[in-house]
Amino acid sequence: LGRVTFLPLNRLHVDGDVAYPDTSDVAPLLTRCVRHDPKVDVAMRHVFGRKLLARTVDAASTWSGQCNMDAITLDGDLCSRKGALTGGFVDVARSRLRAHAELSEAEAAFKAADAERGEMQR
Repeated sequence: LGRVTFLPLNRLHVDGDVAYPDTSDVAPLLTRCVRHDPKVDVAMRHVFGRKLLARTVDAASTWSGQCNMDAITLDGDLCSRKGALTGGFVDVARSRLRAHAELSEAEAAFKAADAERGEMQR
């Protein structure tokens, strides 16, 4: 399940332009990763405007403190502008898919080795 938050667009007030850091360690989450309809731009800036996407936890921690923004790593770790660090996300479906692919590869390698063994015994 989850949670839904309704944001009345005519009641939202967001800062004008946010000054994002000019570095390769972090990027603005809103402009780099989120596509949205211009009709809901105010809501998107309210939700994602002060969020950074960081390469590493160290970069996220450094830049979230310096810029007073929350930073999320590619692994899903969140560094809050208030100093809190919360853990990442493990996608169970992706892990199962990877395990299935590895199992298929191992089975194929086993069959090939077994066929080679059979030919050597002849």
